[in-house]
Amino acid sequence: MTRNTVEELVRQWGLERPGMDVSALGVVVRLQLLSKLLARRANRALKTRLDDAEAALAGLTPRERQRLGRQLADLLNDVEGTPVAQRRR
Repeated sequence: MTRNTVEELVRQWGLERPGMDVSALGVVVRLQLLSKLLARRANRALKTRLDDAEAALAGLTPRERQRLGRQLADLLNDVEGTPVAQRRR
């Protein structure tokens, strides 16, 4: 949706509801568009990072993977304050 499309949407609502202030509609629509754009970019970045991590993990031995898993669990415990084992229940 382009700027002109948002403005057209607001204009049409203004025609449908002449007594109503529809100016906030443009702000809301633009925020929704920004939210979708940011979510798409975040998903692409996360997928890239996960693909990189998967490739790195493929080269580890089972013992190294197990050690890394424990380190990640400890990190999550530190960040979230809830032991991973308790969250799985």
